[in-house]
Amino acid sequence: MNKSKSRFCVTLTILLLCFGIKAQENPFVQMANQSFADYICVLEQIAYQDIELHDSTYARLLAAQMRNAAKLSNNKKWQLEADYFELLYHFSRTKGGEGVDPNQPQIIDYLNNLKEIIKQAQTIDAKDIELRALYDLFACYFFFLQDFKTGFGYGNELDLALTTVSDEAFPLKPFFYAQIALCYYTFGDYPAAKFFFEKVTENSSIAYEYGVLETAWYHLGLINRLQENDLQKSDFNFYQTLFLVVAILFLFGLLFYLYHKNRFLTRQLIVKALEWAKAPIPLLSPSDGDAKLFAQLQQLMADQKVYRNQSATLEYVAKRMNVHGMFLSQAVTNCVGGNFKAYLNQCRIREAIRLMANPSSKRVSIKAMAEEVGFENRKTFSRFFTQFTGLSPSRFLRN
Repeated sequence: MNKSKSRFCVTLTILLLCFGIKAQENPFVQMANQSFADYICVLEQIAYQDIELHDSTYARLLAAQMRNAAKLSNNKKWQLEADYFELLYHFSRTKGGEGVDPNQPQIIDYLNNLKEIIKQAQTIDAKDIELRALYDLFACYFFFLQDFKTGFGYGNELDLALTTVSDEAFPLKPFFYAQIALCYYTFGDYPAAKFFFEKVTENSSIAYEYGVLETAWYHLGLINRLQENDLQKSDFNFYQTLFLVVAILFLFGLLFYLYHKNRFLTRQLIVKALEWAKAPIPLLSPSDGDAKLFAQLQQLMADQKVYRNQSATLEYVAKRMNVHGMFLSQAVTNCVGGNFKAYLNQCRIREAIRLMANPSSKRVSIKAMAEEVGFENRKTFSRFFTQFTGLSPSRFLRN
């Protein structure tokens, strides 16, 4: 019984093949000069029989009819179409799907054959075959081999080729644009993805027919929201940057102002200190005797600079003047209002200011300057110098 069924199936297949060769019974011969859309319908019938109904026998029968129609029509385009379909059909039955090893001979042969078909299609001006083969190259590199750089290269080449045909002449155009757009979207290149999704929506009826219109609108909505968020972030970053720039400029301006203000005030203090050092010591309202004795003291300080002696005391100076120390101390107090030690330090600071006003004094250390005018150490000198001038010795020298 099983042998009888097998013989019947084989006989039926042979008869179908034989009768299918005739033009009136072979659908490919009947549509050899018809539109591309009609041809796609036949291909979809083959795919439906093979994939959905798992009837590979009938699918192979239609493929054989396609080959026979190409031979009978003597049409180079249809012969190339038959070669192209056989290549795709063989690849889908043997190595289709993810995880393909790019080094396998089947994949290398498949890619080389696709490139050869593209060249032949360009030679005979078979634009529809060229575009579909370009898409298959793009899809194979991108989805199967995951060679994204090469895949995007063929995607750009496909885009250039698609611009030369209309949607009516090549209905798969929106579908191809949608696939390119999805690849760019996956890699986060939203401007490029938006560009191709907008191309999908240019012919909404064809895009809807191929099931990519809703996908395009959905992703365009996502991209627009992402771009709005990026724009808001960009605006925020812009104002944040602007605020930081203004704050930095304000800070630099403030520092510049404070620096020059401080420098100006320092220079004013230096000028006042120089004027104070050169001017005579102002007297209070002493008696004639005190004023005369103080004048003698001033003359001694000017001529012999006794204050430079670190061991100079009231008794030492009084002895030099041949007067009693009590009288000398009283004269200093009544004339300048302070004790003899304060007067002596004032004389030393006045001398230091006059010396430090000389540019050559910048090479002298502060300690050496303190010892030269009569102070025992730098610390004491700096304390009295700041007290009389409002500036430290180092700051005075710098300005």
